[in-house]
Amino acid sequence: MMSKRFEFDYRLCVGCEGCVVACKQQNRAEKGQGLRKVLQVNPGRNDKMPSYPISVSCNHCTDPNCIKVCRQNAIMRREDGIVELHEERCNQCMECVAACPYDAIKYSSRVNKMIKCNMCVDNLPEGSVPMCIENCPTGALTVVDDDIRNVTEHLLDDIFEELDCRATKVEDGAKDTGRWSDGCKDEP
Repeated sequence: MMSKRFEFDYRLCVGCEGCVVACKQQNRAEKGQGLRKVLQVNPGRNDKMPSYPISVSCNHCTDPNCIKVCRQNAIMRREDGIVELHEERCNQCMECVAACPYDAIKYSSRVNKMIKCNMCVDNLPEGSVPMCIENCPTGALTVVDDDIRNVTEHLLDDIFEELDCRATKVEDGAKDTGRWSDGCKDEP
């Protein structure tokens, strides 16, 4: 079954946070309540290595923990893979917040309910891309529609694996030339 998911390429991201600003504006988010964030990741916490910006939001998981714990059936996975939260059913128990490993569900005092990314399906015409993607100047953030299972759920693991390999080479005294080498994956 085809499912929509975010795809992020950390090699293209410049950390401008255009995706974050667009998401906040689109969702009229309160201060500190953004549904997308950009994390600065330094693999291995090595001060000789640069930090890499990683854009993070709801991963629209194939088997979401948030759905499993919601006793109100307020969170559902649509046929197209988008995980939606129906605010009218939410009782603010916050069990979904504790269950989500990505910190993707937030409490909004404006609506007195939980909120999460829904790929802007309620706010944009059909066929449009979410505002975070529309405002990504480098194309680092996209939406794909495919049948790859769990790929976004393990995106950070994959990125850390690649970056840890590069960090290890620097720690071992190798000069980082911008190419993977000796046991690291070749860049595409």
